[in-house]
Amino acid sequence: MTVGRELRLRQALKPVRDQYDVILIDCPPALNMLTVNALVAADSVLVPMQCEYYALEGLSALVGTIEQIRASVNPDLEIEGLLRTMFDPRNNLSNEVSAQLLQHFGDKVFRTIIPRNVRLAEAPSFGKPALLHDKDSRGALAYLALAGEMIRREEEEAQQAAAAATPVAPVAGNGPGPKPVNGPGTATAPTAAPVPAQAGPAGAAGAEDDAGANGSRVEGGDAAAAGSGGAATPA
Repeated sequence: MTVGRELRLRQALKPVRDQYDVILIDCPPALNMLTVNALVAADSVLVPMQCEYYALEGLSALVGTIEQIRASVNPDLEIEGLLRTMFDPRNNLSNEVSAQLLQHFGDKVFRTIIPRNVRLAEAPSFGKPALLHDKDSRGALAYLALAGEMIRREEEEAQQAAAAATPVAPVAGNGPGPKPVNGPGTATAPTAAPVPAQAGPAGAAGAEDDAGANGSRVEGGDAAAAGSGGAATPA
């Protein structure tokens, strides 16, 4: 069977997908066939971007490409999140671009920010990842924080999906429909003792208090309150 060029990476990963929790595919900074293969094979896209003006234009082109692939080849593809990298808080442009990302993408923007860090920049020259080159550097700690944030997001989404799939049992008496009534074997409120006619208003008040205490029961309390009120009427 002939496989299109854009499906080659998906077919290559299919036998081993279930052996890993997460597979990260590093893509080149260009919208070429390698990037298209990665987008077709992936479930979601993590977009690292520098907080500069031209990066915003590249992001617009990438979002358009993701929409095209979603419409034609991979309908489950979604944006995992946007990661702000090489961030310098002293730069006004970086802060402005960061604010625009938060305004347009909201929760899709990771709270973790990768700062501009010399240790991150020099790690490739030593042939080591940043965590092995200097695990205590600000850049390495930021990437560890990113990993923790991604794990928390996955756990929250799994909990929300489980809660949505769990049926909610109806609670008797709280939903629409007739209220339950006392049937055979059901405890009822005791009938209040008749109050002498000469008791006056004080006796009526006492009977009403007793009836109010029994009024929390179904039907029995109401019947007792009505009987007591009639007996407490002054002659």
